[in-house]
Parts: sequence; C-alpha cells; structure tokens
Amino acid sequence: MAERRGSSLLGWVGNAVSGLLHRAPSLDVTEVAPRVYVVGMPWKQRTTKDMRHPRNNVDELAAWLDAEHPDNYLLWNLSQRDANAIDYDKFHGRVVEWEPERGTEHSAIDVPTVSQAFRVCYSLKFWLDWDAKHVAVLFCETSKFRTGFMVACFLTYYGKYDNCITALREFMHLRFKTDDFVTLPSYMYALLYFDNLLRMDVEPPPELVVAKIILLM
Repeated sequence: MAERRGSSLLGWVGNAVSGLLHRAPSLDVTEVAPRVYVVGMPWKQRTTKDMRHPRNNVDELAAWLDAEHPDNYLLWNLSQRDANAIDYDKFHGRVVEWEPERGTEHSAIDVPTVSQAFRVCYSLKFWLDWDAKHVAVLFCETSKFRTGFMVACFLTYYGKYDNCITALREFMHLRFKTDDFVTLPSYMYALLYFDNLLRMDVEPPPELVVAKIILLM
C-alpha cells in the first residue's frame, strides 16, 4: 500500500459516530466522515427523504449550510444537472461541477473515469486541508452510486480506509443504514482498479483543479 496522502483531515474520530453529527432533522444530510457530507440533490420542491431519489429543498439546504458552516462549505455537484437546473446563487456560487469526459454520453449511473476520480480526490483534499473549518458537500442524482464511488475513492486515497470496498461498505451503512453491499459491477471493477493504482503508488499528476475553488472563494 502506498504511503497515505495526509492526516490533517481533522483527526478521524472513530467512524463519524452515527454519520449524523451536526444533523439537520428536516433535511437529507449524512456526515459520512468528519467534515464530509452527502446530501440529497437540491431542487425547488419540498424535501423528500425517499432514498431512491432523495432531494433537498434548495432554500432549506442553503439556509442550513449558511447557519452551520457560514463561508466554509463547498458543494461538489456530481450529477448531470448544471446551474440551469440548480440555482447555484443560493449557495453563493460555491459549487464545483463534475465534468464528463469530452465526447462521451453519461447517464445518472455511469462510472467516472479514474482521472475524474483523482481530480475529485485532489480537489477535496485541497479544500479540506486549506482550513480546518472547511466542509465538503457531495451529491448526485441519487446520492448513491456516483457519490458513493467518489466518497469511497477519496476516503481510501486519504487513508481513512485500507481499500475502496471497505470504504463503500461504510458509506452504505452510514448513508442507507444497511450492511448490505449494493453497487453495480462496473463500479466494483473501477473501485478495484483505483485500489490497485494506490497500492502501486501510480496516480495521474495533480491537475489545476484547485484554481476554480480559489476563484469561488
């Protein structure tokens, strides 16, 4: 296993307890690790906690983030929805978009490429290491497959877990209150490949993914 990338992600306290620290009872919010939240995708309608397609009312989610983490949160939009569908102004423009590879068609459950996974890992690490008060908020259409994949990759990359499969199991437990391991075969293969790259200490060179984050602040 390659040497882990850091330990300043705020002392990993246990297993994020119940995953509901700083919880917002009326919203779909899960703390999957200290300062790392997964939320239902923002929309204009009322909040629904249907785990098949969880959604948060955009005004309620923005109000909670402004109250709990004023000026210290950044959202990662891992869905196909852009600023035309989600009002980024509600979050003061603090949103980083997941960018599909050029020339490809993507659906809600398509597997990100390894280079995309590393870009998300780099940007999350940069943001969380920048300030101990910073929190990261991730979502996709279901806040399950692609979000779970990215969370598992990042928490393994940063040294919280020894491998992505264990990280994904813990994500499922915290997010969906189940010990059943649920993912798609294509995601499983991608996680194993990501694990192998980490073990061999082979990863793409850091790209300038932090530039947009700096501009957002």
